[in-house]
Amino acid sequence: MNQKDLYARIMETALMYPEKVAIRHGSKTISYSELMDNADKIASFLVNNHIVKESIVCVEANKSIALIACVLGILQAGGTYLLLNKH
Repeated sequence: MNQKDLYARIMETALMYPEKVAIRHGSKTISYSELMDNADKIASFLVNNHIVKESIVCVEANKSIALIACVLGILQAGGTYLLLNKH
């Protein structure tokens, strides 16, 4: 599955089931609508800061709900994400 397919599948699910839990990480959860709202904010920030289609956006983060929102925001903005490992 490529990045566009991944984003499209998550967006489709979010439209069908906005209030269902999208991610559970430990004791924290986020619904599809909250996840997509967060991704929208990240995508807007990136577009407003001149991230263009196929730009590579490096991300250094621990596994978290925020990381998933970040990746989705990058995909929504048309970019490609590169996850960096701190260790």
